[in-house]
Amino acid sequence: MEPVLDKPIENQVTEESKAVTTKTHTQQKPEADQKTQEVYTHQALATGSQSISETEPLTTEHQVVPSHLLHDSQALETKFAVNDTSTHLFLEQRVSPTVLSKANDVIDSLSKNIIKKGPIDAEQTKKLEQEFLSALPSFGTFINPEGLLKEVLDKKLGVDQFAVKDFSGGSGAKTYGIFIPDNNGKLTYIVKTMEGQPSELAMELHSLQQLSDLHLRKASVSVVYAAGTFTFEQSSEPHTIFIQTVSKGEECTSLIKNAAATQGGERAEKLASIKDGHLAAAQGLAELHLKNRALAGPVNEDVQSYNREYLKDVYDWTMEILGEPGGKRIPMTKEELKEAYDSTLSAVEGNWGTAGYSHGDTHLDNLFVTKATADRPAEFSFIDTPSFLASCDKNGHPIGFPSYDYAWTLGSIAEKGFLAGLTTDEVTELQKSFAKEYKQAMGADIAPQPAINLAMLTKQLLFIGRANQYQEYVLDLEAGKIPDKKKKADPSGEIERAQRLVDHMTASIRQK
Repeated sequence: MEPVLDKPIENQVTEESKAVTTKTHTQQKPEADQKTQEVYTHQALATGSQSISETEPLTTEHQVVPSHLLHDSQALETKFAVNDTSTHLFLEQRVSPTVLSKANDVIDSLSKNIIKKGPIDAEQTKKLEQEFLSALPSFGTFINPEGLLKEVLDKKLGVDQFAVKDFSGGSGAKTYGIFIPDNNGKLTYIVKTMEGQPSELAMELHSLQQLSDLHLRKASVSVVYAAGTFTFEQSSEPHTIFIQTVSKGEECTSLIKNAAATQGGERAEKLASIKDGHLAAAQGLAELHLKNRALAGPVNEDVQSYNREYLKDVYDWTMEILGEPGGKRIPMTKEELKEAYDSTLSAVEGNWGTAGYSHGDTHLDNLFVTKATADRPAEFSFIDTPSFLASCDKNGHPIGFPSYDYAWTLGSIAEKGFLAGLTTDEVTELQKSFAKEYKQAMGADIAPQPAINLAMLTKQLLFIGRANQYQEYVLDLEAGKIPDKKKKADPSGEIERAQRLVDHMTASIRQK
């Protein structure tokens, strides 16, 4: 649920701070993970990420999901038919074949523009989008988002007790997480609404179709429960709504936060469980990256160009920060940064390796794992899949850069871990165990080290910039430069945690 502009560190701050954290990044190129895909607007700029905010959830009561269906994951799988072989069938049962066909027509029209493939026929695409909208069922007209959610949860999902957390949304998009007490308070549904962006819903549906056709064994894909249109009373602009089920496991970010809030033996036990989950995630991502390997050639030249440009963006951004007062918090000189940048670019030429599928947005908010038991290992699933389409050609063959997923996940482990309060040793151990398992699962097909280094440097610089941005926000907040905002309970602690992230990423760059 987080980029193509990688989300600044705002997922760690309050909803009220978003105007501050996005101000810089709506002008900063470094966040655009998929900036060359102009049609992928859900990932545009800092607001393109979806991540749980720290605001109080809206809690309400409506109709209840029968508790016997929510006591364990197996029951949920039965209710929602979430498994590796039935996902596509389930999708067709919940979304009509006509809707799926119209969604695919939209994607076909847009596909020429994916990773700089060429201009799209705007008039034809608009026509196909309108046909897609017309094929979708209408949910009705509502006064506000709260009314929409109550209607959805009551009539569509049969839920009576729930908590709603507002995820950040892209341009015109809002995403809500639905947490159900009878499901141990875990995220159970994701409701995404989009204003005037039918192509985004088409990408959601098409990506899930494509992924389900891969029949992954070590990674489960979130499943569509319903899709449709609606309007608000104050506007005639059509909106689309997309509801997914999340039946396996818990968000990796939440697991880290829970572990960081404990001490002693309980903390060690939770961290060991997280490590088991990360091993499952490493295996699942490796399976995705290796799927249909025989159909893959070298990493696509446009993908190479995009990743070089993305590294240049975060490099330029970091250079700017180093020239500012806040840059003194980064233990690296401009000369050291330039050397790392130049050597990385030089080494990767001719060493990009073989293309593969990639999720494209593997921060920990999008990754879910179950807890391992004596008779069942941890299981892995992921959500927010439209970026996957950028790793496929028009025939569905892999053309992407899997090292990006690897680097994104490792960086996210560090960011979420440090900002939650884990120690450097704890974060390092989680990163090492994930990296080791991923490399073992990839085997001889692991990307060349220069390609991995490029992806890693890109993300390391991004996270350094985001941490610096967060520190500036906390300082401005405490200085009263941001009016009418609540001050941090422990501003020095917040700044120190972000500094540990900066120091860790800088040390990693120097180790290459």
